[in-house]
Formats: sequence, C-alpha cells, structure tokens
Amino acid sequence: MTACPAGADTQAGSQRPPCVVIHAKIITLKCLHEPAIRKIDASSTSFWAAKNKSEAEAKGLGLLERQRVKLWLRHAYAQIDSVMI
Repeated sequence: MTACPAGADTQAGSQRPPCVVIHAKIITLKCLHEPAIRKIDASSTSFWAAKNKSEAEAKGLGLLERQRVKLWLRHAYAQIDSVMI
C-alpha cells in the first residue's frame, strides 16, 4: 500500500495517486511521546495494556505515561471514527 502525501493532488506534472482518484479520506495521527513508545515497544506491551494495566503490570510505564497513552488513543480512535469506516 502506498501513502498519499499531503497536497499530492496539486503536484504539477505528476500522475494523481490512487487515494486522490478514489477520494479517500486522510487522517492525521498525533505523535505519541517517544519515551512511552520506547517502553511499550521494549516490553512488547499492547496499547490497550499500556492504557489499562497498573504500573507494575505495564512494565515500566508510569502514571503520566499511561495518561499520555490514554489521550493519544482517544485522539487516534476519534480520527479513525471521523472517516466512518
């Protein structure tokens, strides 16, 4: 699958990418805090576990990092819901 870069339909002299041709909706996800990403990745934890499990169960994620994951997930789910799949 190829990504549809922002403004792809305005590039002069290029063929329109398939996502523009079919009028695909494009969403933007915010970046999750890098240390939280590293801890989730290092412990092979899911985003759900990072959000819902206790500090001991989430393997190194503190309260603040779990809150960041919760907010990030809320925003990500809102973006996905906005395209009404």
